[in-house]
Amino acid sequence: MIHMDMEARDRAVSRAEDLMDVYGHWPFKRDSPLFTTEIDSGEPGDLMVEEVVASVIYVLRKMDRLI
Repeated sequence: MIHMDMEARDRAVSRAEDLMDVYGHWPFKRDSPLFTTEIDSGEPGDLMVEEVVASVIYVLRKMDRLI
């Protein structure tokens, strides 16, 4: 992000915050447009993977707030 201009950096930060908002809580917000375009409802084991992803993002978000 060091080499990005301010506008591109702001868009990247905004996108990251949107992703954390959607994927940082279990169960995922299924009404979000990010969910419908980025997660494919496929195999039955996907719910377990989604829960792990949400947990990891939740922890990373908490760590980011501490820094």
